[in-house]
Amino acid sequence: IIKNDAEALKNAYIKSNNTDLKVDIDFKEKSYPKDQFMQRLFKFVGKDSLNLLITSTHELKGSSYNTNLQISGGDLASINASSKATIDGNLKVLPYLDMTAASDNEGLYDCKDQLCINDLNVSFSNSGLLEKVARYTNNDPNTTPSQILGSYGALLQLFAVQQDDKFLQKGLSSLSMFLQNPKNISITLDAKKPMNQNALLAMLVSDAKNMKKHNP
Repeated sequence: IIKNDAEALKNAYIKSNNTDLKVDIDFKEKSYPKDQFMQRLFKFVGKDSLNLLITSTHELKGSSYNTNLQISGGDLASINASSKATIDGNLKVLPYLDMTAASDNEGLYDCKDQLCINDLNVSFSNSGLLEKVARYTNNDPNTTPSQILGSYGALLQLFAVQQDDKFLQKGLSSLSMFLQNPKNISITLDAKKPMNQNALLAMLVSDAKNMKKHNP
């Protein structure tokens, strides 16, 4: 057993990646004991069966990394996403194994040996899932799911205007408008400068945590 995995993988890099993935799973309520989490999930969505279909492709070639992802939750919701990224140098393993703590001064545009996003395309179709999530987060009978989602949209707009990067501003503002009428949304983001994927995700997670603190 390696005592210091991070040190052992300090100089480990990903040279190439060309993978395709397809996962198609049917979940049946009768297949799970009453005390399991899945029973709560079936109750949450109001169904006795669920289907999850995930397909993705990843291609790392030279300094370019392209990905495509499709996730379908049956008749509840679906999401499609694609991105083009670049790497300045070699793609390090450690940042993507979560074995090194993110530095407080890690730059949003630091692409040395890390993955940086050039552009991102995301489309989301909601067929009732967000309304169920809204009711789960707030069960006040005097507040409708639409009002709850609208409140989250207002919070997102506040976070959007606080961002210095136009890429983040556009993305958060688009999501804010979507939550006012949560049916379908397509977002295309082109970064003027490649953005560090891990730093970007950390910022989005931070905003999500702030939204939870201000749960309407």
